Amino acid sequence: MAYWLTCLLLCLSCGQAWAKSIQCSQAKKSIELLICADERARELDKQLDDTLGDLLVDASTVQRRKLNLDQQQWIEKERDLCSDAKCLSRAYEARLKQINPLSDNEISCDKMEKYPHLVFGHGGPDLGSGSYSPTGADYSCPQSLSSQKFLQPLLNMAELIHGDSGPQQCGGTIVHALWRYYQFGLAKAGVAPVLFAKDEKAAAADSPRPTLDYFEQWGESSRHNYRIVQKYMREQRQARPQLLAFYRRQRHLSVSEANAAADQVEHYILDRAAGSFPLHEFQASSPLVLTVRDEHASIMQLRSLLQDKTRSFTDMDVYRAIEASLLHRRPTSWVQVLLDHLSESDWITLGKEREPLLAFAVPNQQYVELLLSRGVPVDAQNGFGKTALFYAIEENQLDIVRTLLVRGANVNHAYLSADELRRSDDYVDVCIFPNLTHTRRTPLMHAAQHADTAMLQVLLAAGARTEDLDDQGDNALNYAINNRQEHNQLLLKATGLRIR
Repeated sequence: MAYWLTCLLLCLSCGQAWAKSIQCSQAKKSIELLICADERARELDKQLDDTLGDLLVDASTVQRRKLNLDQQQWIEKERDLCSDAKCLSRAYEARLKQINPLSDNEISCDKMEKYPHLVFGHGGPDLGSGSYSPTGADYSCPQSLSSQKFLQPLLNMAELIHGDSGPQQCGGTIVHALWRYYQFGLAKAGVAPVLFAKDEKAAAADSPRPTLDYFEQWGESSRHNYRIVQKYMREQRQARPQLLAFYRRQRHLSVSEANAAADQVEHYILDRAAGSFPLHEFQASSPLVLTVRDEHASIMQLRSLLQDKTRSFTDMDVYRAIEASLLHRRPTSWVQVLLDHLSESDWITLGKEREPLLAFAVPNQQYVELLLSRGVPVDAQNGFGKTALFYAIEENQLDIVRTLLVRGANVNHAYLSADELRRSDDYVDVCIFPNLTHTRRTPLMHAAQHADTAMLQVLLAAGARTEDLDDQGDNALNYAINNRQEHNQLLLKATGLRIR
C-alpha cells in the first residue's frame, strides 16, 4: 500500500512490530492459507490493512503504540482462532467497526482534521451516484476551500460556467453526485493539501485532459465567452497569492508545497468549470492559434508558420486564428496576413453556425472595414440568429452600426424562435437552451434595451419596424420599460408605439 514505508518506520519508532496484510504468494501458516482461500477474507484483510496504515500516519506516537499493540492482540486472540471463512469475516468486520472512525458513514469536520489520510486517502468515500449518498459529509467545514472568502469569486465563476441549471430531466440526478465529489475535493484541498496535490497530480498523469486549451478555445468561440474567460483568469490570478498565504499560515506548508497545492487547486476548479467536454471530439489548438495567443509573438513568427512547408494548416485553422486575432486585439496587419490565406467563398462555409466574424471585430472600426472589404457577409448569423449588427448596438457603437447598415445589414433581422432553436429532427427538445427568453428580438428591441436615443433614431431612419413582437409578445417599448431606459421610452412613445 502507498503508506507502507511510512507506517513501518512509524511503528518501528514505537518499538513494536507491524503485522502486514497477508501476502498470499508467501502464505505458509494455516490461518494465512485460510484467508487467501476466501475472496471476502482477502478483501477484508486488505481493507483492514489500509485503514490501519492511514490511522498510523495520522496518529500521535502514543496512539500508534496503542494501535499496534491492540492489533497484535486481536490477531492472536480473535483472528488466529478462526477455523472457517465465516468466522474470519465476522472477526474482520468487527475489528474494522471497532477501529474505523468512519464506520458510521458520517464524515464530520473534526474527523477530516483528525484522520485526513483515512478520510481522503484511497480514492475517498462512496458519495453515491445520484441524489442519494451512502456517506454523509459536512461540505461547509471552516478549513475547506469552499469556505474561504478570498476564493468565492473564482468558485462562483466556475459554477456559472459549469451551468447545472434547467429542468432536472435535462441533467439527471448525477449532477448532485458530481457536486458532492467536487465539494469533498475542496475540503480535501483545504484540510490535506499535500495529499490533495499528490493525488490530483497522479490522476492527471493517468488520465490527462487538455482542459485549459479547451477553455481557451471556448473563450475564443464568441465575444461573450471571451469576456467570461478573461474575467475567470483574472480572478484566478488574484486568488493565488491569498491561497498561497492560506497554505503557508494555516496549513504550515513550505513554499514549494504551497505552490504545488495551489497549482492543483487551479486545475481542479477549472475542471469543474470547463472539464465536462467530450474528449473524443476535442482537437488541440493549432500552432497558428497558439501563436496568436502569445502576446510576445511577432508577425514574423506568424508569417514563418504560414510559409513553413513542413506544416499543413487547414482553412479552419486559419479561420480560428482570425477569430482569435480579432478577440486578442492583434494588429490589423496580423489579420490581413491571415485573411490573405482564405478566399471570399470561404466565409460562408467556414462560418456556418459559428459566431459572425464581424461580431469579433466590434468595437474596432478598422477591423470591421477590413473584413467588409474582403467580402465577409454583413448578415452572417450565429446559432441563435444574432448578426454583427446586434453586437454593435449593444455596445452603442453608432459609427459601426452606420457602416453595417450602409453595407446592407438587415435592420429588421430577428433572432431565431425558441422552437427553431430547440427543434431536434421532428420534435422540440426543451433541454436545448432550457432558459431561453425573448427570442425573435429585433435590432430595435436590442437598442431599446442596450443603447441610447441616437441609436434608435439611426435604426428608425433605416426602416426599423416598431410593430414587431418577440416570442414573449413584447415590442421595443417593452424592452425600454423593462430595462428602465427612460429616454428610449419617450422616443418610442413619440412614434406612436404603445406596450402590448
